[in-house]
Amino acid sequence: MGNSPEQIFAGAKTTYEFVIENLREIYDQLNEKERKEAFDGSFKNMEMGFDLVLQNTLLKIATVDGDVSPNEAVFLSRLGGLGFDLCEYVKAFAKAAGEKVEVSWGAFTTSPIPTVRGFTKMIDAAIAPIVDKLYGVFSMVDMLSKKDYFTILEDGVLKISDAFLSIDFDRSEYENNAAIAEIKENILRPIVDNNIALMIALGEAKDEAEAKTKQKEKKKTAKKARKR
Repeated sequence: MGNSPEQIFAGAKTTYEFVIENLREIYDQLNEKERKEAFDGSFKNMEMGFDLVLQNTLLKIATVDGDVSPNEAVFLSRLGGLGFDLCEYVKAFAKAAGEKVEVSWGAFTTSPIPTVRGFTKMIDAAIAPIVDKLYGVFSMVDMLSKKDYFTILEDGVLKISDAFLSIDFDRSEYENNAAIAEIKENILRPIVDNNIALMIALGEAKDEAEAKTKQKEKKKTAKKARKR
């Protein structure tokens, strides 16, 4: 790219902050009950869900070429510093369960790739509840809003991924394709799936409401007929 790691990360930081601003807009469109049920009434919990799935997805992308480079580890560490750090989350999660886990971005540069991939799968399971809530809320607001939040998220995540691939100064078409596949699988497809599920749910609710209305009309008609 011709840019330094610092310049590359600066662009990713700007994109990240823009995505977070839009997530905040989504959160602000929820009512108090929805905020409480999904995120315990705190936007920080929504932001954490995005941060964790983004960092875990990028870590998966880093393993495609057979190693996690020092530049990639630093990028992930700095990205975590903007909000919630995946490694810090894992340590805190383990501590709350009465266990001690030592994990750091730097350690991934010397860890066997199968070990790193095993870690990302474990994290998928650990963060699934909060990420599922993020996807559900995102889908609901995106579908009902005139603003295209899905495209904003898609563009933002792809730009951050592009910066992440560029920071190693050694990328291939295979890595590019693998990165897009991971982003689709971990971030974009779940949102689309939630949209479809929401459309079905809304359709069923509409059908039920219409059925109740027709039933009331029939009762009124029958009542009038009896009076005659």
